[in-house]
Amino acid sequence: MNKNDCIYWLMRSFQAGDLDGGYNLAIYLIENDTDWGWAEVLLNLAADQGHEPSESLLEELK
Repeated sequence: MNKNDCIYWLMRSFQAGDLDGGYNLAIYLIENDTDWGWAEVLLNLAADQGHEPSESLLEELK
């Protein structure tokens, strides 16, 4: 599986309601210095739904 496949499936899982998918995609984007803005959007969407790891990571990034 290549990185585009990983991104695709993480995004699909997030769209299906798996908050960990969005969180993991955000981590990937941050670690690879790809798109911090999109990572923040994903984390905020997950945090707004009560995803504690996303909330914690947002606090660390401030």
